[in-house]
Amino acid sequence: FPSHDNTHFYYTHALDFEKIINQVQPSISDTGIVFIDQYLPYHPETKKEGINGENYYTSINCFLHALAEYTNKKVTVALHPRCDEDVSKGCFDKAFDCRMGETDQFIKNASIVVGHMSSALSLAIIYKKPMLLITNDELDKTSINRINKKLAEVFEKSLYNIDNPIAFEQILQEMNSANHDRLFERFIKVKKSAHESEWVTLINSTPHAY
Repeated sequence: FPSHDNTHFYYTHALDFEKIINQVQPSISDTGIVFIDQYLPYHPETKKEGINGENYYTSINCFLHALAEYTNKKVTVALHPRCDEDVSKGCFDKAFDCRMGETDQFIKNASIVVGHMSSALSLAIIYKKPMLLITNDELDKTSINRINKKLAEVFEKSLYNIDNPIAFEQILQEMNSANHDRLFERFIKVKKSAHESEWVTLINSTPHAY
């Protein structure tokens, strides 16, 4: 990073950490298995990848059902904020609780967080939730596969193709052995940063010209 003798460095945190500073405890109940939907087959930024929506969501639904049955947990789907809510809800099994605008609280009260390369996975690190990174045959045919693999590498986790046979016992063992503290300090907040809004840190750290 370019610097000189008058450069000052200040420690702060990721913007998502702002969500838990002085946060009031919500009344939301246990959300079980939370899938972070990214609306990939229909999202304007990924529609060009040519993902077959029926194949993609059939794969997701089958896996979530199997995981729910194995863990005896319900399934909650955090819908993407830019999705057509009616279209998105229609992609999932009616037994799943699908809602928009509550991703933060869903993840905070989750038992397991499931997703791809969503930025919302940072919340799973913040709240120290077991995280499962998945792909399927549809995604493996796209450039998204490269991003998923890189994310798994950075997070030091396995990437599971859910269209292949899944050993749920192995998955749960890996999730429960995750080093959340290391991920938290690497991606969310270093120990030297203050437990306050980064805007407060910025204001207090900026020389005043008066």
